[in-house]
Amino acid sequence: MLERILEQQTKEGFFPTYRAKKGKPIIESENNRIDNIGIHTFIIEKLLDLEPLNPRVREAFQKGLDFILNDTIEYKGRFVWGWLKNPLKESYLYPPDYDDTARARAILEIAQINDFEISTKFKDFDYGGFLSEGLTRNGVLTFVGDKSGNVVCPVVNANILYSYGIYLKNRNLSPNKNKIYNKIRTYLKKVVDSDEFQLPNLSGLSKFYLSPPLFAYLVSEQKEVFNKITLNKVKERIERENGEYRNPLEAAWATSSLINLNGNNVLIDKGIGLIQQSVNHDGLWNPEPFYQHQRLDNLFGSKVGTSIFCIEAMRKTNHFL
Repeated sequence: MLERILEQQTKEGFFPTYRAKKGKPIIESENNRIDNIGIHTFIIEKLLDLEPLNPRVREAFQKGLDFILNDTIEYKGRFVWGWLKNPLKESYLYPPDYDDTARARAILEIAQINDFEISTKFKDFDYGGFLSEGLTRNGVLTFVGDKSGNVVCPVVNANILYSYGIYLKNRNLSPNKNKIYNKIRTYLKKVVDSDEFQLPNLSGLSKFYLSPPLFAYLVSEQKEVFNKITLNKVKERIERENGEYRNPLEAAWATSSLINLNGNNVLIDKGIGLIQQSVNHDGLWNPEPFYQHQRLDNLFGSKVGTSIFCIEAMRKTNHFL
């Protein structure tokens, strides 16, 4: 199945994202293509996680990394990233953001750990100074600079915590002794404790990421940095879904979360069953919504985006080798 995923990478090294209006299926066509790096970064990271020694995977990662480096925006002397570098419409024009930058920086840090080629100019980055510009009492804002409607988002901050944690460790610095890191982690604990986390979606907390299973997954993938009380609350929230999910992508996020947190085995098997039943004849899963654009009423996802998380969940349980 990984071969089928690798076949979807473009000549430029990119795994594209596609858009659809809310309530409509995501159709993968050139007219619907969006060159945002967010989902792309998860795909190449998961590919490397699943088969780190596979030469074709390493080649795909390097090409994917090169695409990310070519997508940079220079802001105040720093190389950062945004939703779209060269949008075709004015309505798609946004300032750089902390979410895409965090995901891109995570890939750069992972690349250095795994001996991939990176230009020296991208290695030096004042991550703490960059984050401090958007830091509030409750985590980091979504967009860089003064943008109307700029808010703090749980998923964005979970991505930042993960990325910044790798950055600090790669420099032999302790995340637990870093004030910015601890402030973001405290905010994420508050989200887990909040009434909003118990609701069917996170619309009260985020404009872009609505899925509780996605947030749970991102926390569970960093389980070593959260206490047992927080992790148990995340596990219990996902177990309340009773193994019934809106689509295979949410099933994959939820099932991987339960596996990471030693959740109910019956619910894990139920999630794996849903994933297995929904695979298409070509070995991939349908594109499902990963994130949304509230103002433009659009959803975004891709076949590969869904498939990489489904494969990961199956690999975690040895259902797929």
